[in-house]
Amino acid sequence: MGSWTRPFVVIVVAALLGVAALVTVPSSPALAAADEPPAPNLGSCRLNLPRDVTTIVYYTYGGSVASRYRLFHEQDTHLGRQPIVVPKRDKRLFIVLVSYGPTEWDLRIDPGADVAGALVLGYRDQIVSNLPANTRLGFSIFDGGGKGLDCPTSKSGWSDDMKALSAMLNAEFSHYPDEHYNSGYEDCSYFLCQRSGKVADKPKPSFWARMFGGAKAEEPAPKTDSVIRTSARLIVR
Repeated sequence: MGSWTRPFVVIVVAALLGVAALVTVPSSPALAAADEPPAPNLGSCRLNLPRDVTTIVYYTYGGSVASRYRLFHEQDTHLGRQPIVVPKRDKRLFIVLVSYGPTEWDLRIDPGADVAGALVLGYRDQIVSNLPANTRLGFSIFDGGGKGLDCPTSKSGWSDDMKALSAMLNAEFSHYPDEHYNSGYEDCSYFLCQRSGKVADKPKPSFWARMFGGAKAEEPAPKTDSVIRTSARLIVR
């Protein structure tokens, strides 16, 4: 890795098979080609999921708030951040994150929730933050991106067509979705919205929300032993 000529911050990117690697994310908005950040690790879809898991699908067209990151090769492109709640269930979790636009998935994992594996499907590049470092994850990106080892390549995978997505998940992972949530249908603080017959545990309203009838400013994500997983080269804006 060459030396950087601009200010930078260092983040940790998982090698997605339990091995972490250090990746430098430049903070300058205009970097020379020679300063291009290292290629991301797209992981693997050999997730070794348990036979009995709860599969939860989240879909968004794009993040609801701005991300602190930008795509290195498209620095003027908006990259949204979408906070989501990952709830505790009786079984371990298989989470599937689906987005059309470039999105940072900002995970808020409930205490006691155990994520066995994650699949990220995007028409454009995707980022996952606050996922524990030892959690297996694979990317499959349609537009100009790539895919992790043995990850699905279906063109319909990044859409909100649950019929097609359910068939793909069963064919590739032997699991149908148990719950699915779509940010476009309800205005939820963390878009954990009921979209199936199963009732999702929503975050309890804050003191300020109960007192004044509205949500206070978004609370920061809890600190975890997580890393940033990304399908693209990034800079910090």
